[in-house]
Amino acid sequence: NCADFSSAVVGTGANAIPVTIFDPLSGNTTPFPNNQIPLTRISPIAQGLANYIPLPTLLDTNTNNYQFGTVQPQNQQQVTIQTTYTIRPADRLNFQIRTQSTGQTSAQNYGFLDTRSGFGQNQQVGWTHNFNQRLFNTATVSLNRNANSATPYFETLGQNIGASLGIAGQWQDPKNYGPPTISFKNFGSLTDGYPSHTVSQTMGVNDTLSIRRGKHNLSIGGLLNRQDNNNLQDTAGRGSFQFNGTNTAHIVNGFAVPNTGFDYADFLLGLPSQSSVVWGADRYYRGLNYSAFASDDYRLRSNVSLSLGLRYDYTAPSTEKYGRESNLELSNAYNGIPGATTATQVYTTCTGYLLTNLPCTPTTGAAKSLVNPQRNAIQPRLGVAWQAMKRGNLRINAGYGIYYNEAVYTTLIGQLATQSPFLHNSGTVVASSTDILTLANGLTQQSPGKTITNTVAYDPNYQIPYSQTWN
Repeated sequence: NCADFSSAVVGTGANAIPVTIFDPLSGNTTPFPNNQIPLTRISPIAQGLANYIPLPTLLDTNTNNYQFGTVQPQNQQQVTIQTTYTIRPADRLNFQIRTQSTGQTSAQNYGFLDTRSGFGQNQQVGWTHNFNQRLFNTATVSLNRNANSATPYFETLGQNIGASLGIAGQWQDPKNYGPPTISFKNFGSLTDGYPSHTVSQTMGVNDTLSIRRGKHNLSIGGLLNRQDNNNLQDTAGRGSFQFNGTNTAHIVNGFAVPNTGFDYADFLLGLPSQSSVVWGADRYYRGLNYSAFASDDYRLRSNVSLSLGLRYDYTAPSTEKYGRESNLELSNAYNGIPGATTATQVYTTCTGYLLTNLPCTPTTGAAKSLVNPQRNAIQPRLGVAWQAMKRGNLRINAGYGIYYNEAVYTTLIGQLATQSPFLHNSGTVVASSTDILTLANGLTQQSPGKTITNTVAYDPNYQIPYSQTWN
C-alpha cells in the first residue's frame, strides 16, 4: 500500500546514515509519515519505468547488490584481393579490393543487449604508362567507404514505451522508441544505447606525371576528392532525467538539510531534478577538394640535394545536402545581453526539416555553406640534404613547409548543421520551486533565459588555419 523508505540510508557499513524524506506538497517542511509514500502518490510513469529496473541479484547486502554478466561476442572478417596485369610493356594495370566486416554485441548494466555492425571497403584501380625510360604517368581511381550501425535493445522491441507511459517530448521516430535515461545519485542508471547509422565515403582521382632529366626528378600532378558523410544518429532522442533527492529533502533557506531526501523517492514521485533531450541530428554532409602540385628532387652536387615543391589546395566548405545549417550574423555592437543589440540567424534554406517553432526566412546572398571559400591555400615546400663528410656519418637535413588544415571544414559543418531550427535541443533544464519538472512534461521544457538558441557562430570569411614547419 506504500513505498517504504523507513530503512533507507546513505553511505555504507559503519558510515550508513538513515535519511528522512519530506513531502514536496508541504513545501518540503513536513516528513512523510513513517518515511512511507502512499501508493496514491506514486507516479504511474515511475511505476512503468521501474519494471525495467531489475531486482537485486545479491540479497545479503544493501549496496552493490546487483551483478550482471554475459558473453559479448565479437566477429571480424577481412578479405584482400590484389592483382597486376600487363597489357603491354608500356602499360600496366593494378587492382586492389579490400573488404572488412565486423559485428559485436554489448551489454548495458541492466541486461539490455545492443548490437553493432560495420562494413568497410577499399577499391582502387591504377594505370601506369611509360612514354619512355624517363617519362611515365600514373593514374589512380579509388573508393573508400565505411558504414557502421548500432541497434539498441529497445529499438528491436518496436514498442513506443515512452508514449505509452505518458512521457511527452521524446523524438517520435521508431528507432528511438524506449524509456528515457534515468540517472540516480545512489543507484545505477537505467539506460540503453542510442541508434546510429554512419556512412563515410571518399572518392578520389589522382594523376602524377614523373620526369627524369639530368639531375632533376620532377613530379607534376593533381587530384580530386569528394567526401560524403552521412550521420544518422540521435544521441539523446529519448531524453534523460536525473534524480538526486532534492525534491524530497528538507529545504531551509533554499538549501537541502543533510541526510534528508532520497533519489529513488524523488523518482517514485515522478519529480526529476534535471532533464534534457536532443533530437533531429540526422545530417548528410558533402565536400569537394581539388589539389595540384609540382616537385623537383634536384641533385645540386654529389653530396647535396634539394627538394623543391609547390602545392595548391582548394577545399570547398562542406555543406549539408538539404541545407539544414544556420549561422549567426553579429553586429559590431553585439554584446550578448538580452534587450541590447542582438544577433540575427542566417539560413540558406527553410524548406522542411524544421524541428522548432522558431521562424525561419532564407537569407539572401548567403553562401550555401554559410562560410565563404578560401582560394589562396598555396603551400611551398623546401628541403635540403647535405652529406657533410665523405667518410663518416654526419648528414644534415633541413626543411620548411606550409600546411593548411582543410579538415577544419568538417568541424565547421558539424557545428553549423546541428543548431536551431534544424535541431531540437532543450539544454539542461533544472527544476526549481517555480519551475517544477515531472516525468510527464520534463522533456517539453526549455532551459529558461535562452534568447539565442544557436550554440556556435562563425565569421563567413573564416580563414583555414595553417602551420609553418621548420626542420
